[in-house]
Amino acid sequence: MPTKAVSLNVDKSGSFAAQTVRISQGDENSTSIVATILDGAQPFDLTGKSVRFKCELPGGRVFVDDSVTVSDAKTGVVSF
Repeated sequence: MPTKAVSLNVDKSGSFAAQTVRISQGDENSTSIVATILDGAQPFDLTGKSVRFKCELPGGRVFVDDSVTVSDAKTGVVSF
């Protein structure tokens, strides 16, 4: 299964350019996303926090899923 690795920054004080990850529905070899959540350059501690996956589907519809796995809360690593 292919994996897309991304870093997401919760610090929005500077400019923000969204990182696009493309996944095709129905792929036999589905893609998983492994993301590191950062606060500036430091890992964002997710201890005691919940994480949701949100994406925009073709046509502008929005999909939200709570089944995100927190792989390492201290270093802010999640997978979906």
